[in-house]
Amino acid sequence: MWKPANALIVTEEQRRIMEAWVRAKTTPQRVVLRSRICLLAADGVSHNAIAKRLNTSRPTVLLWTERFRKQGAAGLSEDAPHGPSSRRLNAEKVRFGEITRKKIRRGVFRSVPELVATIEEYIRCHNENPKPFIWTKRAEQIVEKLARCKAVIETLR
Repeated sequence: MWKPANALIVTEEQRRIMEAWVRAKTTPQRVVLRSRICLLAADGVSHNAIAKRLNTSRPTVLLWTERFRKQGAAGLSEDAPHGPSSRRLNAEKVRFGEITRKKIRRGVFRSVPELVATIEEYIRCHNENPKPFIWTKRAEQIVEKLARCKAVIETLR
């Protein structure tokens, strides 16, 4: 059996933020659920009872209460990372987009092995002369955008 959960420590300010998110009609439902999880945990409700009451899984309750412990209310508005990193997925999307534009749409393939051979040839040629990724934004521009995003989150409070 699991040991009883300690009540989640929530400041009055954090409680006010999460309660406002739960009440607001424009708050994404995933953020509402996460806020409800943390509010119930702060009231001392067990993880199993929270999961049952909110019709979610115990691992979901554990994930978001732990995220709250580490990052506070701001951590509830971000999605949890899962699977490969989004940076890697974006790189793969770009790569497959290039293959599609440069080889697949221009070709005629009479069989799957012929298509596979074309893709493998493209990758082999591309890897012989790789090009480094070049950032299109300066670090200052990225930091400024993050500050604007944070300001939007602050207005939700």
